[in-house]
Amino acid sequence: MIDPNPTRPPAGITNFFKGMKSFLKSEKTGSLEKVVDYFTSTTNPSVVNANNGGSGGIYLYVNDGSLTGTWTRHQIGYGYCYEQAAAFKYPGDKYPGIIASCDNRLVWFENPANSGGDPFSIWPTSVIYGNSGCHEFTLADVDGDGKLDVVCSSAVSLGDMQNFILYQNDRNSWSYVAGVSIGSGTLPNGQDYVVIASNEGAWSDGLSFITQKSDPTQPWNATTIDSSYRAVHHLSVGTFDGSPYVLAAEQEQACIAGINDAYHADIPCRVEIFKYKSGTFEPLVLLTTQGTHNQSVIPYHGGLLIVGANHGIYGGYPALQGWIVSPSGTVAKSSGQH
Repeated sequence: MIDPNPTRPPAGITNFFKGMKSFLKSEKTGSLEKVVDYFTSTTNPSVVNANNGGSGGIYLYVNDGSLTGTWTRHQIGYGYCYEQAAAFKYPGDKYPGIIASCDNRLVWFENPANSGGDPFSIWPTSVIYGNSGCHEFTLADVDGDGKLDVVCSSAVSLGDMQNFILYQNDRNSWSYVAGVSIGSGTLPNGQDYVVIASNEGAWSDGLSFITQKSDPTQPWNATTIDSSYRAVHHLSVGTFDGSPYVLAAEQEQACIAGINDAYHADIPCRVEIFKYKSGTFEPLVLLTTQGTHNQSVIPYHGGLLIVGANHGIYGGYPALQGWIVSPSGTVAKSSGQH
């Protein structure tokens, strides 16, 4: 959606998010991150969430044809799901399904609407990796074969076995390759680069990018971007001013004393953009007093609009903060914190 006056919040979208926030809160949904996409219609978006206040299950929320109208919940799956989920459309499918971490597995919930079935019923599932789920993952064509792969990353509490890439061979086959990451994203430059940020001690190189060898099952080559990064929950990647970039930030657990062992008093917490040019990453510091748990980045007037979010349960940091970065790479405006 392009608004000719982007400073004016569109009433429909504003009401949509307010209404969904209120509805999901009243339904006591759980720890799976919400996914918005066109699951039942090519013009009217719907929402997937999970867990229903601890009782489990995955649910599809659809409206009555209006974003500000009545929303109805339909259970489409079972299990206890956590952290990130993503809409996933296999080539040739009209409607996306969902890839999510459920019951310590990585599961593809296939949308039955693609085969003439009822999208409001239970969706068939394919377990694409059965030994663990993902704390954070990215869907990208890492090997350049035209099919989306899964770059999966771990958290301290979920074990090192979560660091891997699943290469998609076909609809029913995925190849597992172990790796090391905590927040992952591929750079959109036609290269086989994966940017990673380390956990506490598993990866001494901190924020790095790795390039695969001719045999991707062999250890990849790693190059350090910034060795001081620790406990990064989410990375954002994209193209900015003609160059690929990665946006990285320390999360609250590393920036506030007393939360957990990720805290380091001697490591600065910051939000930073690294632009990739001529084989190196050029840093642009946006904030030096805190990090973010995750962030959304969209193009804005030739530059970037960045909105960072924090847990809200730890205190000390605002829930949201934002930046507008100009095409020249300078921070044109740092928003008020809300």
